[in-house]
Amino acid sequence: MSPALDSRLRSNYCLRSTSSVFVKILLILLLCFAATGSFAVHAAQSAGSEPELATLTRELRAKDSGANYNRLVAFARRHSGDVYGARAALALGYRDLQKNRTKEATAWFTEAERDPVLRQYAVFWGAQAVLVQGRKIEALGRLEVFRRSFPDSAMTEQALEVLASTATSLGQAQRALVALDAYKKTAERPALLLLRARARESERHSAAAAADYVTLFYHFPLSPEAARAGERIGPLAKDLGAEFPEVSNDQRLARAAAFYDAKRWKEARAEYEQLSKQLNGVARQSAELGAALSRAQFKEGPKPLEKLTLADPALDAERLYGLAQAYRAKKKEAEMIAAAEAAAARQPGGHGAVEALFFIGN
Repeated sequence: MSPALDSRLRSNYCLRSTSSVFVKILLILLLCFAATGSFAVHAAQSAGSEPELATLTRELRAKDSGANYNRLVAFARRHSGDVYGARAALALGYRDLQKNRTKEATAWFTEAERDPVLRQYAVFWGAQAVLVQGRKIEALGRLEVFRRSFPDSAMTEQALEVLASTATSLGQAQRALVALDAYKKTAERPALLLLRARARESERHSAAAAADYVTLFYHFPLSPEAARAGERIGPLAKDLGAEFPEVSNDQRLARAAAFYDAKRWKEARAEYEQLSKQLNGVARQSAELGAALSRAQFKEGPKPLEKLTLADPALDAERLYGLAQAYRAKKKEAEMIAAAEAAAARQPGGHGAVEALFFIGN
């Protein structure tokens, strides 16, 4: 496995730092019995073991030294037959995973699986340790066990990302599709949607892959995955021809509007200007207005809106309202009021007119 993938695994699918790992593991350890309701049964045993485990874990978090590590190891060995040993093993496994001691981490995670409360963490992180070692097929099997055993885990989406990317890289994209299609929220998560698109494309389900890429590109335009989807839309559109999913003008304009709403003026302008060359009629005027508004926000002030001529009354009212705002930014009060009044008169009762009336009132 490449160093880049190793780094990606540990940064994207594991907790973000060794310090935060131990903080979270410590909280899990201290809350376990509350989750299982087993205080009465384990009260005598936990009286000394639980505080000791908390102390040892905290000390290793504060100072990751050989001495502190060995003390937690000794505790794990002394408690090899109870849940405290399993919980110590979980902390030790994660520490070793962060140190790239993956074989040792795998062994600790195997021990940690004895604890029914924390078993899901041990199985998940154990799969990470195996994967970093390059044992992809074994890691894939472990991740599938994780999904079957813990379908409602908080780590579900992390596990699915690793599972799907691993399966596809092994040429077993169908296993990725089975896992992704079984999860109800795949279509709502850009990272999972991109993985499904790639798996579908790998399985030569080109039309289905194209549908996922289109969804990513137009429904999640601000996500990093949208740019990657955009790279595949052109080639697939060429290959599929009439079978390529239809994209409406509203979808195209909504993508540009997303950049505008996010105040990413330069990208919004580029999107709108491209659309103004591709669309016709009112849709084209809408794109021209979006481009002018973006330019006005991006240092050009009122000029792009002053020069723009729109035949559609509703869009022209919005242009005038935008012009009033641009004048206000330049502290041109008379021009601002005139533009706002013109917007209110251009299409009485329209969206731009209503906005202009509120603008004048304020």
